[in-house]
Amino acid sequence: MHALLCLLGLLLSGSSLWAQAFPYEVPDSIVFSLTSPAFKNGDPLTKQYTKEGGNVSLPLKIDHIPDHARSLAVVMVDLDGPDGPFTHWLVWNLPRQTWTIPENIRFPVRVVVGQNDFGNNRYDGPDLKPGSGVHHYEIRVYALHQMLDLPPETKREQLLNAFNNLLMAQTALTVTCAAPDAVEAPQPPPADGTNAPAAPEKTASSPDAPASTNAPESNAAPSSKEEPPPAP
Repeated sequence: MHALLCLLGLLLSGSSLWAQAFPYEVPDSIVFSLTSPAFKNGDPLTKQYTKEGGNVSLPLKIDHIPDHARSLAVVMVDLDGPDGPFTHWLVWNLPRQTWTIPENIRFPVRVVVGQNDFGNNRYDGPDLKPGSGVHHYEIRVYALHQMLDLPPETKREQLLNAFNNLLMAQTALTVTCAAPDAVEAPQPPPADGTNAPAAPEKTASSPDAPASTNAPESNAAPSSKEEPPPAP
């Protein structure tokens, strides 16, 4: 009995040490959630959120942010970029109290907007080449232990590397956008000219018609005038 009590005490003290070493519990992704009042997960984006439309940034709603989080970061990536994931939006140092992000928001100074893959420090919507199909866009929100000291020139890979052990939880939302259909260019005529229109036939009345080579020979009688005999 004494041995059992000692073992129970060791287990309790061990769990206390574990809680001290890792005080922040990472919540399940079902709890920490991301939605939008403008679309549901998997929906296509409307034109106003594309570069061709108004290039309006997305409205977002963040629920059940971890209690001990100090800041939030938002990253939007085209998962079907021609050369791999393509960054459209990069934001960090959002305060923990950021429950909603209105569309076309102008962030306060303390919030940093990083450089997207268009080379701009702002939101840039989809700008797809005709015929490139349907693209999938992931908007992911990260809950962090603290604010980040990073310059606005920071890009997505550098931001994610800066998380290190600061990441507490993350949640994501996916939307789609379809590229316009490709417009077929007019086909040039075949090189052998098989489909070229036939040239009009030239007639004798045509000013540039060549002289006939099949004209009948003249039947006129030879001249009867004789040459005078030579003088003796």
